Amino acid sequence: MSLNVLIVPEDPTYNGAILKPLCERLFAECGRTQAKIEVMANPRTNGYEHAKSLFSGTILDIYSHKHLVLFLPDSDCEDRTGEFAAMEADFERKAIAMGKAIRLICCAAVPEVEAWLLAGHADKWEPDWKWGTMRADRSIKENYFYPFLQKRGQDESR
Repeated sequence: MSLNVLIVPEDPTYNGAILKPLCERLFAECGRTQAKIEVMANPRTNGYEHAKSLFSGTILDIYSHKHLVLFLPDSDCEDRTGEFAAMEADFERKAIAMGKAIRLICCAAVPEVEAWLLAGHADKWEPDWKWGTMRADRSIKENYFYPFLQKRGQDESR
């Protein structure tokens, strides 16, 4: 039986395009090459608060057939550790009450999901880019990610 995984991003179009291949590689490296990875597109999330609100029932109602749900929002330079622990516990309690074996893991991308893409392409960075500086930059998309894409002929406009 393969692992059935749902990724819940803040934005399925842009963040999902980064998170799906990243998670596919992660699970493959963990020996789960048959894992089925899906980025949640229905309902379509629109930002952190909207995505977070879907955990109170919608996700369990629609996706209870999944084995694992990954909530992977941007951290926006905020510590959400306590909030994530409460979300995971509440989700587990509701899943158990429904008789479902589904688990939620929350992990914030510091400072944003785009940093994870950049981290995987360090060999293609500009010579003066330093990881610590990039990761601490609240405008990592504008200052690093978009220039990275533009240099490779990608359209960064939304």
